[in-house]
Order: sequence, then structure tokens, then C-alpha cells
Amino acid sequence: LISQTPATQAAWLANLKGIGITSIRIGADWAWVQYAGPTTYDWSQLDQEIAAVRAAGMTVDLVITGCPPWAAASGAAGQSSPQPADPAAYATFAAAVAARYAPQGVTDFEIWNEPNNVNFWQPAPNPAAYTALLRASYASIKAVDPSTFVITGGLAPESNDGTNINAVTFLSDMY
Repeated sequence: LISQTPATQAAWLANLKGIGITSIRIGADWAWVQYAGPTTYDWSQLDQEIAAVRAAGMTVDLVITGCPPWAAASGAAGQSSPQPADPAAYATFAAAVAARYAPQGVTDFEIWNEPNNVNFWQPAPNPAAYTALLRASYASIKAVDPSTFVITGGLAPESNDGTNINAVTFLSDMY
């Protein structure tokens, strides 16, 4: 749906609904919304996607992911999917997402995507850092709307290969 015209979004969603799909997973990418710095927000692209999905009579699972370069961890700035330097800053963004979209009927928030894969958590997967991010985000989203459903990011089917971390190992190392 990203960057498609409203007409194209509506057509795609109608086709999906026509085959029985009732919910869409959309990325709420911090790097897209706050690319210009910590005090600026550009919700326009995400607003359009949410509006299109809701107009189609479907529900939304918002995956809060991404990190703008200005908020990236040391050694990760400039990479395609840097981990945030500060879980509290990420949690502030997660709260802003929930405050904006929970009143529009979005009740499901997923924290990150495949943090056990080096392509999605750079410079390298880190269960402890992800756990801090998850805990901070959970608390901030629940403070906005206690009825929301907050879920850990889906894990990739990886092996322990020195770069990526197997899902079971990653979960075991989170606590």
C-alpha cells in the first residue's frame, strides 16, 4: 500500500477482502514519520494507509519499526535497519503512534519485525536490547490505551550462525 494512490489502495484492499482477508499488517516506520528530527512528525503516508484499510472495513495490525538516523545506536547509523540508541525515545514514538491510531480503531501494535535477523536489527541482533525496547514500548502504549494488544515482533526462522539468532535462542535470551 505504501506510496500507492488512494484508488490503487482501495482496489487492492477490495481484492484482498474479496478473498476473505479481514486484517492488514502495516509498518509504522519511525524513520519515515520522524525523518527530520525528534520534534517533527509527517503522518501523511501512514494516515492514508490507515484510512484506506479502515474504509475497506478491515482491521490493522501496526508494526512499529524502524529508526531514523538521528536516533540510531552507535555503529548502526546509516544502516538500513538500525536499532534505536534509546528504548525510551522509541517508546515515545510508539506512544505517539498509539495516541494517533487507537482512536481510529487500531488496537493491535507489534513491536519491531524479526529482531533476531541482522537485516532487521543492526548492527547485530541483541535480545537484551530488544527486550528493553519491548518493555518500554509496551508500557508507553498501554499508558495511552490500556485496551490495546501489544505483541512482540515476529521472529525470523534463523539458525545460530554467528550473525542471526535462532528464534528459540533469542526468546530464551530475552529474559
